Amino acid sequence: MRPITAAIMIVLLSACRAHKATPTESVAKVDVVAQAPKASELKPLVTVAFAFDSSAVAGPISAPIDGETKYYLVAGYADLQGAAAYNQDLSLRRAKAVAAALVGQGAHAIAIDIKAHGSSGPICTEARKACHARNRRVVVYSHQEAPHAK
Repeated sequence: MRPITAAIMIVLLSACRAHKATPTESVAKVDVVAQAPKASELKPLVTVAFAFDSSAVAGPISAPIDGETKYYLVAGYADLQGAAAYNQDLSLRRAKAVAAALVGQGAHAIAIDIKAHGSSGPICTEARKACHARNRRVVVYSHQEAPHAK
């Protein structure tokens, strides 16, 4: 092994040891569901808004974590600005961040379906800041069907 390669490996190993998992990373095991229930068939519990180009959840989620809700669909969205692939990834990161917050509040990770919509399904299509802000969201729905049942 060349000295430069060995030095790079040592730096990478040191970085890995120093890295502490964030709540979002702890939910990485939650699968992205290709056939989650349709949102129109579900009861929306809460909508979480996001800042431009951010997947950080600001504060606790106000979705009720109780015995009545068996499963959750966490649907992430991005605004209409930017590349489609980037917005798809951003909406997934937002949905995972909200799922992590729900788990932190007592929901079971296995009971959460995650769906990333990217910039599809906008609430508002006008080219205004306020309109774009409304599209940067995650909607948490409750449903009774087991995840991955379809």
